[in-house]
Amino acid sequence: MGLAVLGAASLFVYGWLFPNLTYLSSSTWLPVAISLPWPLPEPLAAWFADPGPLLELTTASKQQLHAATAVDVAVGFTALAVLYLLAVVLARGRPRLIGTIVVFAVAALAQSMAVLSPYALSSDVFSYAMYGRIYAVHAASPYVAVPTQFASDVYYPFVYWMHVPSFYGPLWTLLSSWLVLVAGDDVGLAVLLFRVLAAVSALLAMVAVFLALRRADPERALLGAVLIGWCPLVVVEAGLSAHNDVLMTALIVVALALAWERRPLTSILAVGAVVVAGLVKLTALALLPLLGIYVLRSAASWRARVAIFFGSGIVSAALTAAIVWPVWAGPETFAVGTLGSGADRYVNSLAEVALGELRFQLGATRDDLEVPLQFSGWWVAVHTDTALFAERSDQDAALPLPVWRELLVVGPERNGRLRAFDPLSRQIGFVPSAMLGPIDPPAAFADDPEIQARTKGPLGAADLLEANRLIRQAGWAAFGLAFLAALIFGTGSANGLVVAWVGLCLVLSYVTLTWYWPWYALWGLMPAALVPRFRLTRLTVYLGWGVLLAYASMGFQDTRFWYVHNYRALPTFGLPLLAMLGDELLRGLGWLAALPFRSPRSPITSDARRRARLQQIEAMSSSGPASPRSSG
Repeated sequence: MGLAVLGAASLFVYGWLFPNLTYLSSSTWLPVAISLPWPLPEPLAAWFADPGPLLELTTASKQQLHAATAVDVAVGFTALAVLYLLAVVLARGRPRLIGTIVVFAVAALAQSMAVLSPYALSSDVFSYAMYGRIYAVHAASPYVAVPTQFASDVYYPFVYWMHVPSFYGPLWTLLSSWLVLVAGDDVGLAVLLFRVLAAVSALLAMVAVFLALRRADPERALLGAVLIGWCPLVVVEAGLSAHNDVLMTALIVVALALAWERRPLTSILAVGAVVVAGLVKLTALALLPLLGIYVLRSAASWRARVAIFFGSGIVSAALTAAIVWPVWAGPETFAVGTLGSGADRYVNSLAEVALGELRFQLGATRDDLEVPLQFSGWWVAVHTDTALFAERSDQDAALPLPVWRELLVVGPERNGRLRAFDPLSRQIGFVPSAMLGPIDPPAAFADDPEIQARTKGPLGAADLLEANRLIRQAGWAAFGLAFLAALIFGTGSANGLVVAWVGLCLVLSYVTLTWYWPWYALWGLMPAALVPRFRLTRLTVYLGWGVLLAYASMGFQDTRFWYVHNYRALPTFGLPLLAMLGDELLRGLGWLAALPFRSPRSPITSDARRRARLQQIEAMSSSGPASPRSSG
């Protein structure tokens, strides 16, 4: 009954939140309702009413509407997180039929509401479809060609990343091409198909966790299903935004569940599942060494180890060849590595905050830090007498600028002024944009090394390159140490393998990754459902709430609340740590409060229970759910 009430409350919050994402800066309208193959009943039709593309708004109105929606989003996601955590508490204990039906029904209904919602919190689904069209319809490679080369395509007006080739795995390119071929020119139907694929993937991962825990840890089987199926982050990134990370992570969950069986065939299938997941998104391949060592260590005999080693190699090679060969375009097929090294690849991460502070220490000014990392300069000329101002809002001229004075723009326009560099005086200041007009690059400054560097924008600044080098070295060194620890301590047991992977994902989230989006938290969150008793699982669950709050803190960069946007990574990653600390304190206080009421145990009874508990944990960790050794 408690799960039914919490599920109904969660569905009510989703029903209130999803149609009201209209004015959030990260919200994207999706033409889904007009492409549904069947008519909806009147109450649902009103809820799913297709609003169409947003009307043009003034800057002030857009900022006000975004701020109001951001508050609703923060409140809505926090309410969903509270209901989710209460459901996690109630789901403990051996699952009964009615409880299992309630848990899976609520998860399916939440995903269905997300699939039919008129908005998403990302436009990546249009990029998926466009890359699929480039491959299947235009007979080109999405790893080499970019969407701007196919501007006449019906999908092109919806694409945000117009100048960027695909960074996704070969299998995702094939899946995308198949889906867009089914949808044809119907953009809404294509979005619906991508959403259904992501939602079904999440539900299958939920089923895999439930079945695995029902054998390995029956007291937590339903809890594990709730951890995935009721997680607000899973609902948002699967049915709502249709991210391919859901499919990749679902395959990882299936692989880990198969590996727990400790049989040669299931071990080979587990390795194959990770390879397939890596061909959706390369991140999954980091699990392969850990999984390989675990299945070899846990094999029953040397004959089984030989069968697993060669069988896994043959299956992996066959899958890779069959999937990669049709879309192979040279090294560009795996160019996603630039996300882990590029000096302009900083967003939504703690490293983004650290980058700005480190650049300031290396000599950059605060005005330099306001320039987007992807910005590049262009030339303008003064067509009306004006002046170069030292500050963006300053009225005292620092340098008079006569007509036809040539300037290099080195910063975006804000408050009606552009940040510009005067090549004659070598000064940087702000010029009213209404007084300027674009020109071709002057030949006189073509060989000037300072101007060449400034034309590249921040990427030409020595402070950014040095700060990026230091952050990359520290981040990947931390991941390398964590990976080494995972290889040593995380491959000896089934639970240890999952915990090691979850720990690596947390290191990626907090330390290593500089290009970070909320759906990356799924990499560790969904597999963590297999080990619901561990602390890292709780931290990952709290992180799932923190990253959702990032959607509410984006979009304030040009308002008086700019600091909410600039420092959005601090609450995103800091609040989960505070929640985890509060959790531990409450548990400790509860244990201390109950201590006086506990009856003393005799040493013999205590030792016997301790030995029995240790034997049970050792059997569960080393044998896996299907091993006959753990049946006693």
